[in-house]
Amino acid sequence: MPARLSGRTVPALLVAGALVVSAGVGGATAGALITGRDIKDKSVTAADIQDRTLGTKQLSEEAVNSLKTVWNSGVGAPSAEDGTTNNWYLDTATGDTYKNTRKGWEFRVNIMGATGAPGAVGPQGVAGAKGETGETGATGATGATGAKGDKGDKGLTGDKGDKGTTGDTGATGATGATGATGATGAAGSRWLQGTAAPTAGDGVVGDWYLNTTTWDASEKTASGWSVRVNLRGPIGPKGDTGATGAAGAAGATGATGATGPVGQAGTNGTNGSNGATGPQGPAGPIGATGPQGPAGPTGATGQQGPAGASGAGGAVLKDVNGVVLGTILSAGSPSAGSGVAQYSRGVLIKTSTGYIINVGWDGSASKGQLYYSGSCTGDAYWNAGNSTPQTMYGKSAVYSHSLNQWMVVATVVNGFATSAAMPAVGGFDNSGQSGWSCSAPTQTPTQSAWKMRASTTAELGLPTMSGNQFAVPLTIG
Repeated sequence: MPARLSGRTVPALLVAGALVVSAGVGGATAGALITGRDIKDKSVTAADIQDRTLGTKQLSEEAVNSLKTVWNSGVGAPSAEDGTTNNWYLDTATGDTYKNTRKGWEFRVNIMGATGAPGAVGPQGVAGAKGETGETGATGATGATGAKGDKGDKGLTGDKGDKGTTGDTGATGATGATGATGATGAAGSRWLQGTAAPTAGDGVVGDWYLNTTTWDASEKTASGWSVRVNLRGPIGPKGDTGATGAAGAAGATGATGATGPVGQAGTNGTNGSNGATGPQGPAGPIGATGPQGPAGPTGATGQQGPAGASGAGGAVLKDVNGVVLGTILSAGSPSAGSGVAQYSRGVLIKTSTGYIINVGWDGSASKGQLYYSGSCTGDAYWNAGNSTPQTMYGKSAVYSHSLNQWMVVATVVNGFATSAAMPAVGGFDNSGQSGWSCSAPTQTPTQSAWKMRASTTAELGLPTMSGNQFAVPLTIG
């Protein structure tokens, strides 16, 4: 509820003056305070109204009495309990005026005019002219300090001078001379190798070294050589052995040689006492050996056992096309020679199908010393190099030079193959510094051997290749 001023009776002259001010300032007229109902009940007559303004001399006694009423004021519109009928009310916050009628408070007029626009700023006064300097009088006695004078007016600000025009752009200067060539960059890393660990004098910082005995790869730093990785993973578990193939049928027995002639019977002794028994006649010559029967057909190849799992983490050997040939089991340093000496220094790998083969650093599949039942033809036997039986991993493969064919062990039991006495042979693959050749044995071999059978690159898990040559250069991954 807004704060209210106590009601008071306002003289008619004051009320009439307020009405006149309302008409002049607010744009309304005194007539805005007079309703048709006021005229109807004769509280204001026609004679009281002239030129839309009111004065005490123009009001009837009855109108003057009606104007002698109570005015209330406060912040905000009036409420029902503010005043009685014919009382007036002024909202001091907005300038709205209200009259209390039989129906309650009714808005009549706003006596607060709109705020006028600010007036224009007056011109600054002209500074007074400076007086002439008088003659200097004699120095008088020091007077008392006078009161501080008023601060003088600020002088007029002078006009700002015009900005000068921008000068033309100068010509481009000549190109400077080429700078000196930068220093040569540091040399790149190198790979060294040897059969033992590197020494402090080997290589420079940033070089790498491969120990071909242990397959440790080391990096040389400012503090010396440090082993970073071993390129030879552990050997994976042995794969299951495939079932043994059925034995081939026995060859037919050769024909029996002709019986030699019977020796001549001795002469009978004379009757009487028995004479001495005559000597036995010489044995007839042995008949010629019959021709050897044809070899029985080779038994069907037994089902291949599943490949053993590859050793985890081992390095692999790849050809020039990035094809993985197998997991590296061991490796030797490349040799500058040729023939068997060079091949024995290759890389021993295990293929994806579990076969172990030896690959030379020049990309040639290593060839073993194979004997043949014919003159480098027929059945092939891999020399074990010892007269007593030898045992090796059953899924071992070798390349036959004479047959131009991959060969694998023919008989495998429980994953291993055992050599047996080598039969009579007619030729063998001979190796030498000049290469490989087919030779006839000068004497019957006494070594044991493993009988071999033909194989394919698909069975061995190798890519298609030309002869025994892999695509080079080979890389270790």
